Amino acid sequence: MIFVLDMDGTLIDSNEANFLSYKDAYESILKENFTLEYNHLRFTFKDLKKYFPHLTPKQKQQIKEEKTRLYAQYLSYTKINQNLLNHILKFIKTHKIFLCTNAAKQRVEMIVKYHHLDFLSGIYCNESDNKFLNFLKHYNFDAKDIIVFENDDSQISCALQAGVLKQNIIKIGMCHETT
Repeated sequence: MIFVLDMDGTLIDSNEANFLSYKDAYESILKENFTLEYNHLRFTFKDLKKYFPHLTPKQKQQIKEEKTRLYAQYLSYTKINQNLLNHILKFIKTHKIFLCTNAAKQRVEMIVKYHHLDFLSGIYCNESDNKFLNFLKHYNFDAKDIIVFENDDSQISCALQAGVLKQNIIKIGMCHETT
């Protein structure tokens, strides 16, 4: 069997690093305070456009590029899902383990290096459409041979559409410590 792990929200909790990168990029480009507070949810480019509709296309692009540049300084805010990692590592000698994500390749490489995820058999950074279908085509794997670990319901639907067996999809959630 082949294990296919999603990154953000499944293997890695990167929400805070992502938020802080957007916050700093916004403040750097616009020279004004970012008015939102971190709430443990994923802040995306779509959220930037939603909460700040006054941004011009050029400003949005500049923020996106600056966010990518700044991300490395927030790697310490990313947290590995230790329960999932411990479970996966039990199978390292008998299963291939791949990362399959819609995240940008540069950010994926930073996170993989930072968390020493050198045990991975491969990393697939999807660029469009159904990441699981593209992953299967890229590696020429049969959908019935993979076990997917995923946190996002829409991506679970994509896995099903790609032919992954329902019983081979494991929904993962990140645990947040509260103090």
